[in-house]
Amino acid sequence: MLTVRGAAGGGIVGVAVDDLHQLTAGSGAPPAGPGRGFIEVFSREASRVAICSALAGGRLYASSGARLRRIAIAGDAFSVWPMAAGAVVEFVGRGGRVLERQQPTAGRATYRLRGGERYVRARITRPDGKRAWTPAYATVE
Repeated sequence: MLTVRGAAGGGIVGVAVDDLHQLTAGSGAPPAGPGRGFIEVFSREASRVAICSALAGGRLYASSGARLRRIAIAGDAFSVWPMAAGAVVEFVGRGGRVLERQQPTAGRATYRLRGGERYVRARITRPDGKRAWTPAYATVE
């Protein structure tokens, strides 16, 4: 069985952000463009409370441009729904080892636990190379 290990579970959830130094021309900081790395939360509204709750609960993913419609954990199955046609989903385990690579079927890619995984996360790659990364979901017995 898979479980979310966000703030309530004592785990750490990874995020991506860009490194923006220059907001105004002539500041002397190296030029950088915003929006190259971000996190997206799953929330019913865009209020501060709802966004902070989603962050604390691990209902998020990190991205450099790839987007997800949904992430679902049900028993031994971990599913993701990439928005981009032609995206490739890699389910990744301990040490960065790719456990399975899939082209989504009917918009969804699903990994089923085989036994021995300590955690599983998904890395989604669009055809243009933009990526998204889900949190790692720990396995429990």
